[in-house]
Amino acid sequence: MGGPHELSVAKPGSTVERLLTWAQKRPRPAYSVVAVVAAVIGGTVGPVMALLAAGYCSYGLSIVLKTRRARLVAKLRDRARHEVELLATDVRAGTAPPTAMLALAAAIGESGDRATVKIGERLRALASVIEATGAPAADLLDRLVADLNVAARTESTLAANTAGIRASAGMLALLPLTGPIVGMAIGADPLSVLLETPIGLVCLAAAIAFQSVGLLWSSRIRQAVEAQAVTS
Repeated sequence: MGGPHELSVAKPGSTVERLLTWAQKRPRPAYSVVAVVAAVIGGTVGPVMALLAAGYCSYGLSIVLKTRRARLVAKLRDRARHEVELLATDVRAGTAPPTAMLALAAAIGESGDRATVKIGERLRALASVIEATGAPAADLLDRLVADLNVAARTESTLAANTAGIRASAGMLALLPLTGPIVGMAIGADPLSVLLETPIGLVCLAAAIAFQSVGLLWSSRIRQAVEAQAVTS
């Protein structure tokens, strides 16, 4: 059976990975730094562009961090399930069940992920049942493994069901950029109209408002689907 160190994600090696790790641990300072840097760069064009750059870069960082977090969590959960499977095999080979189960529960509990922490709590509960009643540890662990495999399939189905929502949100975020890009491609100057004329500023403000509402709506729909899947 693997030790507790096997349940932790490998430490980042590249500079980008270290920065992303820092951003995930301290999101507020990370968003502030990104927003300020983007605003300074965008401010060379004008104050409106500074606000747009800060907003879009902050949103992009949130997408990157969420995607990275989801991948790290998936790795932690897969490793936790694998460790439980190995534990069931070790118990059949003669390992003392309660001691090994409590050790693995402690290792899993250090991950910080809610789902893996629950796996650790279930292991502690099973160890208490085994000590109190003498129930067959291998059979109980096999049932836990089966439940974890079902949960893994549910997570995969949920990811597939919400893929369309995530794709729609990404398109919604990028779609406003296509108009100015097409305009510049055909020789027009849409940025001057948007940033330097009253009607352009009104249209820009309305576009930002509608886009923000749309992104928030997409996020609420995705969260509702995920919550329903968890409770069902």
